[in-house]
Amino acid sequence: MDNEITRLETELAGLTGSARAQTLLRLGQAHWMRYWRTGIGSGVGLPHLDRTITAMDEALGYLEPGDVLRVQAVSMVGVFRCIRHSVHNGPTADRDAGIPLIEEALAAGPGVLPPASADFARVTLGEAYLRRSMQIMQTQDAMMAVMSRGMPPGTIADMERAIEILREVTNNSTAPQMTQMAAKMLRMAETMHRIFTAFGSPNLSTQVQAMMGSMAEIQELVRELETDGFGMGSHITNASVLDTEWTQYVDTTDIPSAMFREAGSDAGGDEPKRPESAQPKPAQPQAKQPEPQPPEPKRPQPERPESERPESERPESGASEQPEQRERPERARFSVDAEAIRADLRTLIGAASAGDAVFAVAADLLRAAEPPAWVDEFVASAAGVVHSVEAPSGTDHFLLAVALHLRSRRDGDDDGWGDGSGGADAAVNGDAQAAVASLLTAAQTVPDEDPDAIPTLVQLAQLSPDGALKALGSRLGGLTTLLQSVGAEAVELPEPTDSLRWNAVENRFEPAAEPCEARTLVVVDGGSLRESKPSASEDDVTVSYVASLSQLRTLSRRKVRPVAQEPVFVANPRGDRMPAAVETMLLRRSFYPHSVGLGGLIEAADGAGTAKEVRARLEASVLHLACGVTESGALELADSTELDLTDVEVEHGGVTVLPPDHFQPLADILLAAGFTGVVGWRRPVPEDFGAVAYFLLHTELADVGRAPAAAVRAVREQLRAPDLGALPPLLASRFEAAGGAAGDDWTALVYRGR
Repeated sequence: MDNEITRLETELAGLTGSARAQTLLRLGQAHWMRYWRTGIGSGVGLPHLDRTITAMDEALGYLEPGDVLRVQAVSMVGVFRCIRHSVHNGPTADRDAGIPLIEEALAAGPGVLPPASADFARVTLGEAYLRRSMQIMQTQDAMMAVMSRGMPPGTIADMERAIEILREVTNNSTAPQMTQMAAKMLRMAETMHRIFTAFGSPNLSTQVQAMMGSMAEIQELVRELETDGFGMGSHITNASVLDTEWTQYVDTTDIPSAMFREAGSDAGGDEPKRPESAQPKPAQPQAKQPEPQPPEPKRPQPERPESERPESERPESGASEQPEQRERPERARFSVDAEAIRADLRTLIGAASAGDAVFAVAADLLRAAEPPAWVDEFVASAAGVVHSVEAPSGTDHFLLAVALHLRSRRDGDDDGWGDGSGGADAAVNGDAQAAVASLLTAAQTVPDEDPDAIPTLVQLAQLSPDGALKALGSRLGGLTTLLQSVGAEAVELPEPTDSLRWNAVENRFEPAAEPCEARTLVVVDGGSLRESKPSASEDDVTVSYVASLSQLRTLSRRKVRPVAQEPVFVANPRGDRMPAAVETMLLRRSFYPHSVGLGGLIEAADGAGTAKEVRARLEASVLHLACGVTESGALELADSTELDLTDVEVEHGGVTVLPPDHFQPLADILLAAGFTGVVGWRRPVPEDFGAVAYFLLHTELADVGRAPAAAVRAVREQLRAPDLGALPPLLASRFEAAGGAAGDDWTALVYRGR
């Protein structure tokens, strides 16, 4: 057989396109027979089943729809994928791909498939639907969810389709063994259907009693099916209402000898002859025959490491085994309307209005003095989402973590599942520990999905058992990468976690009250710059502010431009700010002789400063604004026009310098529009003081070449006692006439951006 495989592979290497189809079918047949001879369910033979499916998959691509040969091949691929799923604990993707393939083959109509192949395809399909519908029994949390809310419609639909298919085999098959097998599976499906449809009724105790009363009958049916040679296996035999782990055993399946007959013959290969002794055996072992027999399919034992197996049991060289992926089956899922059950959960917790409200609501729940009265429903609903949808998001896992944490707080030492005896181990093994596990699962994806959720993750970790915060930190590598991309070494998070600082150099949380050893610090202030100040001294560290971590991520993707590349000044466009026109003249002469000037300038104006003109010049490396600003953040420009920047998109924006009497909301509007940073004032300061500050700022930006945040730090230091000799005489005299530096005005200068 191995020589035949080698011959076919050599032949296949010289073929291209549709000419490969027949050889691929024969190659699939050869690998199937090799797999069958090692024993259905044998790990040693699994690479041959994998290659059977690979060859048949490619062959299908060359067979036209409506081709009888394609129908037979589709049926086989579907059956083989379901076998790999059920017998080898393969991924659910195999089963979910196999089901529509078998459905396609059966839809071709009667007579297209040989009767034996059609019957076996139906039994396989019925078993696949039955298995998919019953997988919900494998997780405790999912069972708790359906007991209170009922079975998802998709689960009931799978069970009803299984009943329909198995009933067809029972009524129409002429093969006694197939009829007997289908009848027992049909009894199981009908029993489970009665139980499943009872879920969601008001009387929970009756539901549990009904399920436990029927489980003995189901388990007996499973044992009978395995004795007959086709088993649902321990996937169901060992299932109970309280199971939380999947069994590691696999099932046994006996395959009719006609499986490859028609396709193999039409493809030009020899019809495979299954040895007589390999036909399905009765429960009692047969007497030993004098001729060597193929091994009877048997339940394989747990696989030993390859290094410990005898040479005869080791896979062939080059076999495409994937032991790591097959040691444990994929988590059970069932067909549901994911968005509908997520919406139900958000409605329950009061976050139905918008997705971004979920973490804010969760933070409020964690801050509350007492868990909500509906915490049990919260746990059941959150668990139902995680265990039901095909791909639970990080947010799904986080909400389950919050629900479990709240229940652990309500129950104290009792873990919520045990006998209420409590004790030191309860918090470790119960809801509190389960909450941490869900939190850490969420932390693998939430920071990428929504970086603004990180403070709430940290909040939950702070409330969790010792070690949770450190474990969470080990999963925040993306936060460190984000900070490094903007040249920052630490970040202070907003409430409710403002007592902590993330050290991106050492990848750990540290108390914000401790001295900050970082040279550059990002402060997340939630947009409330006026009230926000870092715990570290802004004299000792270079600080930049952002409204949120998502804003920082957006800014990190923008390119920083040299300030002298394309400077633009907008000053005195309405003729009401003549001092600003003078200051602009000094700045342009001193630092930017080739800049663009718009407004009522003293010299070299490039326009009057209308909204249209300013809008056309927003692609500036530095945009210095010395004009009026409305409360909503619109620019007051020439001809009584206003420029609302909320709907503006700037591709290559640079740094903006704001007038001393306005900062928010214009600062964040500019950052949203596409600028990289904004220099302004935490609170209004006198015009003369602002003029001196801005001359020093442009000195640092254009002459010294500092980055904006570093330039702001340097200017703050100089403003305490400015060197008047370094200033233009006009600015120096105005500064002295105004009484010099007044109090702590210098502390109002800040930088917002990357």
